Amino acid sequence: MGEWASDHVLQRKQMELFAEAEGYELIDTYSEDQKFSIANKTGALVLSKALKRCKREKVDLLYIDIGRLRRNPVFSDVAKNHDVQSATNKPLPFKMVPIPAARETIEAIERHARFELYDFRYRRTRAKRKPRIPDDPISIWQRENKVGTKRLKNFKHLYDGVAPIYKVIQANLDLKPRKIAEVLNSEYYMTVDGRRWNRDNTRKTMDLISTDLFREYVGLREQAKPEKMDVRVT
Repeated sequence: MGEWASDHVLQRKQMELFAEAEGYELIDTYSEDQKFSIANKTGALVLSKALKRCKREKVDLLYIDIGRLRRNPVFSDVAKNHDVQSATNKPLPFKMVPIPAARETIEAIERHARFELYDFRYRRTRAKRKPRIPDDPISIWQRENKVGTKRLKNFKHLYDGVAPIYKVIQANLDLKPRKIAEVLNSEYYMTVDGRRWNRDNTRKTMDLISTDLFREYVGLREQAKPEKMDVRVT
């Protein structure tokens, strides 16, 4: 039975009705993975577990016979040659009882297969599409100057906020890096990677905000700000 398919409930119901009509007592049910493949042998493992239990407890194995729609070649081979054990060529100590699949079950399996095919084609179609290249001024500037994601994140961290870090540093350039770090820590500012400020990372940041690249970034961010409207009440 395909537990991951929409038909597994129908198969379980049909098996229960068959068992009641034929005088069987259902001990347990196993679900075969409909997505069986050479790489994914879940279906074969489930089948092996069920066969071992039937052999050990001398109980018959009931299964819904969905014929050509069964994707598990291992199960199909066992069901076809269920009279003998492939390894010893001896008769199996239990019966494998096929239950003809109801039309409702077959239609559910076919619907599921069509849906999977459509989903596979849709994923392939989407995967071929090229990602949209951002065309905002910051993105264009970033590509032209080959600014990496990590550096851009640092620029954004230094610029953002009502009282941004770079302005706090610029306002205290007369102090030594250690003292500037103390000012930043006293105001609970953190570095871009969430650390406290010290002499070394403060010095590196001071060098960074003095570069032309950071000044260009600040200029673009300032241009992107919405203009303030001067509203006068007369």
